[in-house]
Order: sequence, then structure tokens, then C-alpha cells
Amino acid sequence: MQRISSETILFSALLFFAVFFCHGCAGQDSKPPLSPDSVTDKTRKGILPEQGDVSATNTQQDALKKSDSPPSTDRSETKIMAADAAKKAAADKSRTGIYKRRTYGVGTIKRYRPSSSADKTSSEEGQIIFNFDDADLYEVIKTMAELLEINYIVDPGIQGKVTIHTTRKLRKTDLFPVFSEILGVNGLTAMKQGSLYKIVPLKDAPRMPMDPIYTLGQKNVPPMNRVIIQIIPLKYISTQEMTKLVTPFLSSGGTLVASVPTNTLLIVDKGANILKILQLVGAFDVNLLDRVYYRFFPLEYLDAQEVVDIVKEFTAAYAGNTGEIVKFIALERLNTVLAVSTNPEVFDRIEELVHQIDVVDETVASRIFIYFVKNGGANELATLLNNVLTGKETKKMESTGAGGEASTQVQGNPFSKAKVAEKKAEKEAAKAGEPTKKRAAGEKGAAASGEGSTTLMGEVTITPDEIRNALIIEATPSDYKIIEEMLKKIDIMPRQVLIQATIAEVTLDSSTQFGVEYALGHGAAVGNAAFMATLGSGGLQYSVGVTNKWYAELTALATKGKLNVISSPHVLASDNQEAKIDVSREIPLASGTTNVSSGTTISETTIEYRDTGVILSVTPHINERGLVTMDVDEEVSNYEGNQPVAGNEYPTFSKRVVKTTLTVGHGQTIAIGGLIRDRENEETRGLPCLVDVPVVKYLTGSWNKETEKIELIVLITPRVVANMDDVEAVTNEFKQKVQGVMKQFYPQE
Repeated sequence: MQRISSETILFSALLFFAVFFCHGCAGQDSKPPLSPDSVTDKTRKGILPEQGDVSATNTQQDALKKSDSPPSTDRSETKIMAADAAKKAAADKSRTGIYKRRTYGVGTIKRYRPSSSADKTSSEEGQIIFNFDDADLYEVIKTMAELLEINYIVDPGIQGKVTIHTTRKLRKTDLFPVFSEILGVNGLTAMKQGSLYKIVPLKDAPRMPMDPIYTLGQKNVPPMNRVIIQIIPLKYISTQEMTKLVTPFLSSGGTLVASVPTNTLLIVDKGANILKILQLVGAFDVNLLDRVYYRFFPLEYLDAQEVVDIVKEFTAAYAGNTGEIVKFIALERLNTVLAVSTNPEVFDRIEELVHQIDVVDETVASRIFIYFVKNGGANELATLLNNVLTGKETKKMESTGAGGEASTQVQGNPFSKAKVAEKKAEKEAAKAGEPTKKRAAGEKGAAASGEGSTTLMGEVTITPDEIRNALIIEATPSDYKIIEEMLKKIDIMPRQVLIQATIAEVTLDSSTQFGVEYALGHGAAVGNAAFMATLGSGGLQYSVGVTNKWYAELTALATKGKLNVISSPHVLASDNQEAKIDVSREIPLASGTTNVSSGTTISETTIEYRDTGVILSVTPHINERGLVTMDVDEEVSNYEGNQPVAGNEYPTFSKRVVKTTLTVGHGQTIAIGGLIRDRENEETRGLPCLVDVPVVKYLTGSWNKETEKIELIVLITPRVVANMDDVEAVTNEFKQKVQGVMKQFYPQE
């Protein structure tokens, strides 16, 4: 046996180990070299979430790849160094791209870049996971901008912290909504201006350039995270009410401006909030009558207000704590109840209730009511009520006692429903040729259809008490309510008119030879009259103008000695009541002579007295517009001396009469004139001792006879007195005038 040397054994062992080593090297794949961009940042640490590996690159051009490794079941987050993460990524054979991580604060972002052979659905399932804990807002904005590949400008002074965790991988299309939410919770928004996004506080967004949206369609609202200006015109609801409704739904930085004159809202907020507000506007800005139902319930026997009180108690108990479900309105003029509700189904129940309570109560007897008249006269009101309710004149009974009371009884009111039923039955019976059976007032079934507040159900007796100025009314309670409502409307304070009159005579000259009214109408006097006209063929004229101008002209004439004020009375007259002013003296006249012969002839003369002076009678009528229509009757007469007739002397009188009806406004003055007469004046001049000698006065003196024209004018100024305040004002004015006159005559007092 050949002996193997030690050199041979050593060579064989070396050859075996060489072959084994080469076999091991042949089974290992080669590693690609690392690029400069894949250098790992070893100075920062991050927290890896449970979903898998983390990968991020410095460049925005890096692609994303979804991890193929299954998620770890361990929920704890393990902190590793950036170098260890790089080694693990290089050792993972399922990844073919480069790996890099960037961290901010204590947050991490996972990005994956799929290989060319990866499934296309990986990008749809999501590629990015956020995991930030109290990270700096500015750094998060910077990271999001890199992921979204957008250019941005950050408003100075923006600061804050961000905490966000995502449990699933997000797609790139989901990043901008997440970005907007991150800005929103910090009171910020991203406004696009050209190719840049300007990140500003949300409260400053209205100052940024934006185009307002006018349409109300929700499809026209831009993406939900974009801040827009929305103009909302309102149709039915007011801006004040709508502002109360939509303000709680605005974001903390949203702005709402209400334009009351145009009934329009202007809102600046995110699109999501704008959509909610548009839905609210569509729900509340509707026509009220489109959602509200109503029904009329005419009554036959009961009063409308009485029925309303009853049904209100019923509905209040029915509704409980849900509030008022039906609104009731009493139409007293029609004796009808109006029900308004948003639920039309309640009307049937209300109609059933009204039908059961609106019945005749035959057990209700007449009662005695006393109404104290406040402004008018008791007898006058009793007569008026009788004429209205019966259509007949009041027949006064004989006075009983010192009161002189008169009784007015309303028998069988022709306006009552029973009478209407009788007339209707008579007409139907006449057509059919059958006799008519009349029913007494108040008999069951006698009422017919009809409405109105003057439908009395029974007999009414009205007795005026003139001493106490009261009405004693015997009627049922329902009938008395009708009568009381009538009395409240007619027993009101009568309107009055203060009539200021001035009666004067004016001596005419060359400027007023045709009358003062004519001169005022043609501008010869102070101030032009507003209106001038001629009454009849006798030349009677009247003019309407401003009160101050008339009295200014009279003052100017008085300074020239051409004015003689005959009378200036003031009288307060009630509406439609005659006021008479009589300033005259009685002159005795011999109206007849009787000769009695009984042996001795005795002559008896009958004496009558005639009023001469100023007699003015005015009856004012006031309409609703404040115009005063006056029936004026004026007479001015003078004694002109005696005139011989058949050997006897008889007195002669001059008389001027004006009788007319005219209309003027409150405070306007009307001047009635044109009554011109001639007056002869004889002037004699001579020696004092010889001027009265019949023949000598013509030789030693001179005499002159002149004829003057005298015009009578009447100025009337009505002032309407509507209430007690006006009465007090008129009284104070009259007192001041009297005090002024007293100071002129008694200046020392």
C-alpha cells in the first residue's frame, strides 16, 4: 500500500474548501450600487407604523410603491435608525427601487414606488400613510406641498401643531382634501392665484380676489374645500330671520353679510358649508301660503270672539306641550272664525266642535244693560239705533218723572236671521202656491243662512236717560254685544271747527275801485290770492288765500284810514251744527195803526223791533281729508234815517246779505266781498258864526258834496279741532289775544 504524503493531503483539503467556497458565492445575487440620492439621513429618528416599511425620498420625482410584505401583527411602533431601515429595504427582494426616508418632528410618511412588473391596481388602493404627532404646521405644509407637487406661499405669522394618523394607505387624489382639512382645523385656507397657492387665515379670505357665485344650484358650487363667495337672493323670508338660521352652520372663519334693502345674503366660506346653507335656504325660503292652510267657519248664533276663546282652550289642551297647532282669528264684522294651520286634517275636528257649540240657547233670558254715553246725547243715540235696527223712526213715550225718559223698543228686528227665514219661506211658498207659516223670532229652526254683526236674535228695548246721559238696554248678552260694538264706533268725540270771522268796510280808492278781492287777484295788493271767483250775476266775489296775506292787506288799509272793522267774532262750532253770531241792535218800528172810535177817537200803534247790525250764521261740515264745507248766511244792515211817506216819517235801512256754500282747507282764509255801496258826504266851510245862516252861508263860505264807495268784506278762517289737545291750543291762543288787547288799553297793569 502506497503511503500518501502529508503534502498530498494538505493540497486535497485546500482544493475541497476552494470548491465549496466557489459554490457558495455562485448562489448569491449581486447588489446594485447606491446612488448619491439614496444616502440615508442618519441624524433623525422616526416611528414606523404597523402597516409596513417606510420609504421617502428627497426628490419629488421619486415614484411610489406599495409594500408586498404582510403587515405586522405587533401594534407597537419600533424606533429604528435610518441606516437599519436602508439595510432592510436593500435585503427585501420584492423591492427593486431605491429607498429613502425623511422625517419631521416625530412623524413619518410611508411612500412606495411600485416596480415595473407590479399590478396597476396598487396605485388605486393607496400608497401613502400619515403618522404625525404634534408636528410643526409649517413642516407639514412643506411636506404636503412636495407630495402634491404644488407651489405655495405661506402668510407670515402662521404657526401651529398637527397630529394626524391614517390607518389605511391614501391615494394621491385624497391628499388635497386632507391638506385642506389640516389647514381648516388651524383656521387657514389655500387660495389659488395663478400657479401659486397662497395659504392665509380663513378670516382674510374675503379680501382675496374671487368671483362671486350668483346661482342657487348646488351643482354650481366648486370643490367642497375651496373658499368661495356665494350671493343668495331671498324671496319670501327676511334677511334677519335667515341670518339667525344659517349663522350656526358657518365655519369659525366664515363671513356673512346681510343686505336688508335688497333682501340678499352674501356668504364667504368653504364649499361644504355653502352647500349646507343652500339646503337650509331652500327649506325655509318658501311661500308661506304654499304650506299654510286655512278655513272659514261662519257662525249663526254665538259671537265670533266667544267661539275663538272656546276653541283655543280646546286646542291648547289637545296640543299639550307641542305649542299652538292652530291659529284662530275672530272676524267680528262677518261673525266668522278664521282658522289657520299647517295641518289641514285638524279642520274637520274643529268644524265638528264649532257645529256643536254654535246653537241657540233658548234658556238665555234678556238682561238689563246700562251704557253711559261718552260724547253724544242719549236720546240722539237711541233714535239712531232704532233707525238702524228697525228701519223706523223712534216713537217717544210720554215723559215719566223728572227724567223725561223715552222708551224705544225694537220689535222683531228685520235684519235678524229669523226674519230672513220668514221672507225666504214666503217667497218659496208664493212660488209653490202654499200658505206660509211664520215663525217667531228665536224659535228653533227659524234662523236662516246669513252673516253680519247686526243680526239680533230677540227683542231689544232701548230707553234713553237724558238726565244721566245713559242708555238702558234690555237684550240678550249676544245681542247686547252687537249693540255695544255699534255704540263704540258712533259714540266718539265730535269734531269741531273754530270759525274766525272778520267783517269790515273798506273805503275804495283808485287802486281798489273794483273791490279788494279784485285788487288782490290782480296783484295790486300785498300778496296774490290763491283763487278768485264770482258768485251769481250780482257781482258777489270771493277769494281763497293765505291767512297772513289777507290780514297784512287789511293792516295796510287801516294805516291809510280806509278800514272800518265792524265785527271780529270767534266761535267754536261742532261738526254739522249751526253756529250763529248776532251783533246788532233792535230798532222799534210802527207796523200798524188802529183807530178806535167810541165817542172819542183813539189811535193805537203796533210796535215791532228790527235787528240791525251784523248777523252771521255758519254750519260747518268736515270730511275725512280735513276740508271744511261751510253754509254761510251773512246779513249786515244799517239804519239810514227816516223817509217821509204820505205825510208820515218812516225809518229806512240798508241791508247787505250773503248766502252761500263753500269749501276751504284747514287754516285757509276765504274772503267774501263785492258788496259795494255809495255813501254821500257833504262838507261845508265858512265863518263859524255865519256858516249855519241859510242864505249867508253861501255868500261867506263854500260847500262840497262827495260820493264814496264802501265795500263790505267778510273774512272766514276755519280751524279743525280734532282732539282735546287742539282745544287747549285754541284756548291758549285766544287767551294770548285777549291779554294783548288788555295791554294796549291798560299798559300799566
